[in-house]
Amino acid sequence: MQNKFSTTAIAATTVALLLLGACGSGEVQVGGAVTTPTEPTTTTVAGSTPTTTVSNNGTNEDMWPVSVYFLADDAQSKSRTGPFLIPAERQIPFGPNQLADAVTALLAGPSASESAASISTSVPSNSTVLGATITGLTSAESGQALGDGVAEINLSSGFESGGGTLSITSRLAQLVFTATDFDGVSSVRLLIDGDPVDVFSSEGLVIDGPLTRDDFADLVPNIMLELPATSAVVEGPIWLHGTAAVFEAVFQARLEANGEVLWEGQVTTTNGTGWGDFDMGIPAQVSTETDATLTVWEYSAEDGSVINERTHQLTLKPWEAVTDKGCPTIPSLVAIGSGALAFGQAQQVEDLTGGVEVTISPANYLIGANAVAAAAANGEQPVDGIYFQASGPQVGPFLIAENAPICLITADGTGAFIEDRGYADTDHVTPTEYAAIYADTNSADWYSNGRIIWYTLDGNTITSIAEQYLP
Repeated sequence: MQNKFSTTAIAATTVALLLLGACGSGEVQVGGAVTTPTEPTTTTVAGSTPTTTVSNNGTNEDMWPVSVYFLADDAQSKSRTGPFLIPAERQIPFGPNQLADAVTALLAGPSASESAASISTSVPSNSTVLGATITGLTSAESGQALGDGVAEINLSSGFESGGGTLSITSRLAQLVFTATDFDGVSSVRLLIDGDPVDVFSSEGLVIDGPLTRDDFADLVPNIMLELPATSAVVEGPIWLHGTAAVFEAVFQARLEANGEVLWEGQVTTTNGTGWGDFDMGIPAQVSTETDATLTVWEYSAEDGSVINERTHQLTLKPWEAVTDKGCPTIPSLVAIGSGALAFGQAQQVEDLTGGVEVTISPANYLIGANAVAAAAANGEQPVDGIYFQASGPQVGPFLIAENAPICLITADGTGAFIEDRGYADTDHVTPTEYAAIYADTNSADWYSNGRIIWYTLDGNTITSIAEQYLP
C-alpha cells in the first residue's frame, strides 16, 4: 500500500461587512459627527452571498444577511436547562436603516418553519421600532479603527409588557445579541417611547448602563454556533464560527442532506477549560439546491452520552471554487479541493536545464462518508472530516510551464517560512523561485517530507500549482 496522510482544513480569514444604523435624516451618527453611509463593499461574509431584489417602488436593492436571535430548547448538559439563544438568518436591504431593519425582523418573530422546529421568542408581538442609531464608532472616512459602538434602540412600550423574569431577561438578551452582531457594536442602550430605561418592566429589572452580551451569559448555549445561522441560505464553503465551552476544547459536527451525511468531523476551540472560539470550513458541495441540517454536539466526559446538542436548518446552493489565473481566491482546502485540480504530494522539485520539474505521488482527496470509510480501512479516523490517501506510485517528473501560476498557501505560523526566503509575494511565485524554496528546505523538518499540492496538467506539463503549507 502506498503512503497515506491526513491534515486539517484551514479556515479562511473573513472580512466582516460593517452595517451601520439609521438616523432620522437618513445619515449615520458616527462618533458625534454625521457622515454618509458608505456603499456596499464587494467583500462578502464567508458562507453567504449578497442577493439583489426589486423593492415595491421598482428600484434594485442589495440584500445582506444578518442574524436575529430567538430561543431554542436545546438538549444541554444535565446542569443546564434551556431555552438558549439561537441566531436565525434574515435578509435586509443595505442602506442607512439596517439596524432598525434587523430589530424589526427580530420583533417579527420566528418563521413558521422555525416555530415548527421549537424556536420561539420572548418579544411581545405588540412591540415596534421607533428608532435605532449607532454611536461611538470612528468614521470610516478618517481611516481609524472601529469599535466600542453603542446601539441606541428606541422601542414602543409594548416591548416591556407582560411579566416573568425569564421572559423579561430573554427578550433583552435577544435584542442585545441581535444588535451586537453588527460589526463594531459592543453594547445596547435601550429607550422606551423615547425615554432612557433604568428600570425595565413591571419586574423592576434595574439597567444601570449599556447592556452587553456578558450580561446574559446564562442564556448562551455551551455550543453557540453563530455561523451559519439557522435558516441560512449558503452558497459557497460552509464556515463554522462561534464560541463554545466544551470538555478538552472539542465537540462534534455533522452536515446532512437528503438522508446522506455530507460531512462529519471534530471541531476544536481555542480553550479547553472555558469559553473558546472556533472557526473552520466544511468541504461539502451539492449539485442542486437542497435543504440540509447542521448538528453540533458534545460527548459527555462523565458517561459518553450526547449533550449540548443543537441543530441548524440550512439551504445549500451549488457552487464552484473561484480561481484567479489558476490559483484559488479562498485560501483553504475547501475551495482548493473542490475544483478540477489533481491532488498529490510533491516529492521532488528540481531546476534543471530543461526547466523546473516536479515528481508527484498522486493521492485521493476524501470527505464525508468516503473519508470515514477510507480512514477506517487504515485503522484511523479522518481529521476534521478530511482524509488524504495516496492512490499510486510516484509519477513524473512533470515540467512546470514558465507562466504557470504557483500559489503558496500558508497556515498560521508558517508565513515566515516563505518570507524568510525572500518571497514576500506568495500568490504567484515563479517556477524557479518554487524550486529554490523547495531546495532550501531543511531535510529534517516536516516541510520536506512531501508537500501537499493541487495541480493541473496539460499533457506532461503542469499549468498551475497550489501548495498548502500545514500548521
